[in-house]
Amino acid sequence: MTGHSIGSIKDVYVLNENNKMTWSATPATAVTWTPLVSRALPAPHFAYSPVVRAGGFIFVSGMVGLDPAHGGLVDGGMAAEVQQILINLSELCKELTFGLEKLMLVRIYCADFSQFGVLNQHWQAFFEGRTPPARTSLGVDALPLGALVEMEFQFAIDSSLL
Repeated sequence: MTGHSIGSIKDVYVLNENNKMTWSATPATAVTWTPLVSRALPAPHFAYSPVVRAGGFIFVSGMVGLDPAHGGLVDGGMAAEVQQILINLSELCKELTFGLEKLMLVRIYCADFSQFGVLNQHWQAFFEGRTPPARTSLGVDALPLGALVEMEFQFAIDSSLL
């Protein structure tokens, strides 16, 4: 797979000869990112890269509770979906040969906040004995495939970034 470069303009404010702040646009450093192929994760239902690497970071697209055996959403509601997402995450970490200690941020999208306590119970059990990552939780009206929960993950795999 090839990498992708994203070039942009960086806004910079500088003092001119009259000590006035002026705006200047300079090219920002290009960031190269590469999609990573995973055999541990269920195939995506839509067109996107499930896992990408950019420098010392790994970004995992939002995961719903898909069963890798059949590719569909697991039965059993919130508890089963959360458990499946965390199982899929663990399998991805094994495949890419890094541990959960590299997980720095999780965004959780919940379609039924009345069940957030169930989600939290499984989250706490999963991270028992580990330092949990930073986390943002959002209530949403709907999620892909009728899921009740979706989680996206960001890892810092370069130890110089930690």
